[in-house]
Amino acid sequence: MFLAVHLRMTGRLIHSREGQASERGERHLRAVLELDMGRVDFFDMRRFGTFKLYSNEAEAQPKGAEPLDRSFTHKKLGELIRGSDMPVKIWLLRQDRICGIGNIYASEILFDCGIDPFRAVSSLTDHELRAITVSIRKILRKAIRHCGTTFSDFQNANGEVGGYQKYLCVYQHSGEGCRHCGTEIQRAVQAQRSTFWCPACQR
Repeated sequence: MFLAVHLRMTGRLIHSREGQASERGERHLRAVLELDMGRVDFFDMRRFGTFKLYSNEAEAQPKGAEPLDRSFTHKKLGELIRGSDMPVKIWLLRQDRICGIGNIYASEILFDCGIDPFRAVSSLTDHELRAITVSIRKILRKAIRHCGTTFSDFQNANGEVGGYQKYLCVYQHSGEGCRHCGTEIQRAVQAQRSTFWCPACQR
């Protein structure tokens, strides 16, 4: 059996070795996994996280394309968006098409490659698809190196908080000057999620 855990908004998996006391206490503790090499505690303040059992590893794999896999090219991206007129920012959040891109990184990716988040994905040129593919890899790899982004809750399995928030260019920077051109960063709501962008740099 394979157990897939989705952390959602505030979930955390904290690993502690045998004999090592948990530093988190019992607050928001929702599940404990006893392992041969210690235990894993699942904390979730808002109770959005999910656990799901699968009979084999293939079933547990996400449905969307893996953006850091070598097979993920601009041509693959073009195939995935075919027939869609969704705004590109909203499309990037579709986990059934491409997995692992959350709201923060979608805004940062589109700023990095200079694409307006409100553009329909069907309007993107071959050159722009290449640029998005490069930016997806660049932003996600950098975020992984810095243990993700922590504004309030995120921690990795060792209890370490993320540090990528120091490198955010547009997310939560509305009203500030763009670091590239000085134009004021804008914020809007798309599909109940905040979108941040520079109207001068992103076309």
